[in-house]
Amino acid sequence: MHLPVVLFLTDYRGIIPQRIHEQQGLDLHILGRELSGLGYDTAMAGYHEDPLSLVDPGRPTAAIYATSQWAEYASFIRAHLSNMAAHGVTLLPSFEHALAHEDKIYQGIRLSGCKIKAPNSWAFGYLSHVERFLRTAPMPLVWKTPRGFGSRGVRLVRTRQEALSLAKRVLAERVLRTERGLLRRVKERVRWERGIGRVLFQEFVPHCEYDWKVLTWGDVACGLKRRNRANDFRASGSGLFEFAEVPTDVLDFAYGAQLQLGLPWGSFDVLVQQKGGTLWLAEYQGVHFGLTTALKAKFHYRRDDNGGWVRREGSVPVEAAMAAAVARVWPSPAGQGPAQ
Repeated sequence: MHLPVVLFLTDYRGIIPQRIHEQQGLDLHILGRELSGLGYDTAMAGYHEDPLSLVDPGRPTAAIYATSQWAEYASFIRAHLSNMAAHGVTLLPSFEHALAHEDKIYQGIRLSGCKIKAPNSWAFGYLSHVERFLRTAPMPLVWKTPRGFGSRGVRLVRTRQEALSLAKRVLAERVLRTERGLLRRVKERVRWERGIGRVLFQEFVPHCEYDWKVLTWGDVACGLKRRNRANDFRASGSGLFEFAEVPTDVLDFAYGAQLQLGLPWGSFDVLVQQKGGTLWLAEYQGVHFGLTTALKAKFHYRRDDNGGWVRREGSVPVEAAMAAAVARVWPSPAGQGPAQ
């Protein structure tokens, strides 16, 4: 009987990013060894090498894959991932999480349909709809562009005028209307109307002096406490962080978000509201997230059979945690459903 196979789909450099920096990849040798110990075969291919040729229709196949922070290359990768999924390959994580990578608009829309506690989001692709929304929108709002890391493309807007001005900046593609009389056609030759693109407005969560960056791999988790910049509401990219004990409710919240989103592993930005201690999920990633929180940690946590979190000394063995997560969410080699 053929063992299930896990494919490693690598980028043009032959890696699956990232570790601490985008130029660094996962240790695929260790990951392959760990998966082999759990009863899986592995194979590796770059997207340019026709990875579909490695798929045996009669053999269960999953793929752990690279994506990219470069928009055009990421689009190229998504075409391959969609094709692999269409031919029965189980993507880890699923294709929707490749779409969510570096896309705050997608995340805002996706979270609006979840039971996860997250700020209300309003996504727009047309300027006129933004103008209508801003007439009655609650202020202040958080303005977000689709892409950006370390708080780039994220601003607090306090007035409707400021919000509209920022929206016009990113909704800058040409508008084509269904009816274009002679006068409009002449006018468009002189100056095209602009107003198509993507922008997200999000509910502002006040009284948050810090957040937690929590990484999870099934029952393994670690966290980093990040304080806001001075006179700012943003913590991501501030450099003001510490490896502090992660409260149990924060670990439970991230674990619940992982389950709700159907992720085998993930990175979660958890806001902590000082008044009342309410937790909010600001953003998440399922692919290509940095591992500083895991690799430089002095301790991490493992979830026991009773749902409690037990502290373990040392950093997270990332590749081993990934392999164990694969075995939990994908059919076991014995074909008896997810491995336990």
